Amino acid sequence: MGRLTPRPLAALCAGLLSWPAAAAPDTFLEKTGALAASYPEGPIAIEGRLYVAEMTADRVIEAGATDTRTFWHEDGCGPTSLAPLEDGRVVVLCHIGGYLAVVSSAGITEARVTADEDGRPIRSPNDSFADGKGGVYLSDSGPFGADAPAEGSVLRLAPDLRARRLVTGLHYANGVAVVDAGRRLLVSEHLAGRVLSFAIAADGTLAAAGVLADRALLESAAGPLSGTTGPDGIEPAGDGSVLVCIYGAGAVVRLSLRGELLGAAAVATRYVTNVSRWKSGYAITGAFSNRDYPYAGEIGFYGPRDGSAAASPAAP
Repeated sequence: MGRLTPRPLAALCAGLLSWPAAAAPDTFLEKTGALAASYPEGPIAIEGRLYVAEMTADRVIEAGATDTRTFWHEDGCGPTSLAPLEDGRVVVLCHIGGYLAVVSSAGITEARVTADEDGRPIRSPNDSFADGKGGVYLSDSGPFGADAPAEGSVLRLAPDLRARRLVTGLHYANGVAVVDAGRRLLVSEHLAGRVLSFAIAADGTLAAAGVLADRALLESAAGPLSGTTGPDGIEPAGDGSVLVCIYGAGAVVRLSLRGELLGAAAVATRYVTNVSRWKSGYAITGAFSNRDYPYAGEIGFYGPRDGSAAASPAAP
C-alpha cells in the first residue's frame, strides 16, 4: 500500500488492533468539552484561532467554542496537518492526495508542492511543525501496517517552498515537534513504538537520531503497542515537558525532554491523533473507530486536573 487512504484504512486495521491496558493512574488531564469532527487531526492555534484538519471531509476547519466553520476545502486532499508560513499563509498536508497545499489567509490555494528538491514524490505527508525560522518540518510517513516496510521520511519545507528530505528509513514517521528552544526535533516513529530526537543544525539539517522514549517506556504508560498502536502527534507543553498521543490506546503520555515518564491520561478517542495547546488547556483530536468510514471523532478540550503535577500550558 503506497499511502494511507480512508476506506482501505478500515480493512487494513481490522483485526490488527487490540485495546491495550488503560493509561497509568497518574492522570493529569480532565475533559471540559468537545466538538464532533470527521477523523480530525493536526489541531493548531494560529493568531488566537484553532484550526483542525478533517481528513475524511477533505477540509480544514476553524473551531469555535460551540461550533466549526470551513476555512479551506479541496476534494481528494485528505488533510492531516497544517503549519504557518510567512505572510499569513499556511501549508496543509494532504495525506490522501500526496501533496502539500500552500493556502492564503483567506483560504485560497496558491501553490502545491508534490516532490522534494531531488524530484522524489511526497507520497503520504502526515504531521508538521513550524521551525520558527520561516520553515516547516514534516513527516512523509510511508505505508501504514504492522508488517509494512520502513519507508518513512522527515523533510523541511523552506520559505521558498523547496522541500529537502533529511531523514529516511523510518517505520512510519508520524508526529513531529520542534522543542528545546528550536534546538531539537522530536519525531514519532509510530510502528517502531518510539519517539526519536534529532539535534537541529544551524542550516536546518538534522544530526543522527537519539531515542527520547522507547517502546518499553511508552508501554509502561499506555499498555502494549501491538499491531498498529503507537506514538502519533507531539506537542510541547508550557512547562518544558512534551505530550505524546498514543494512537490505538486512547492515551496521552507526558515526557520530560530527558525521556522521563511524567504522567499519562486516558482520553475519549481510542484513535487519538494529535494535541495542541489551546487557551488554558489542550485541544486533542482523534477518532472513536478506524473501521467505520468516515471514522467519526471529536475535538476534545482538556484542562489540567486539579492537584496534578502538570503545569497549565501557556496560551498560544
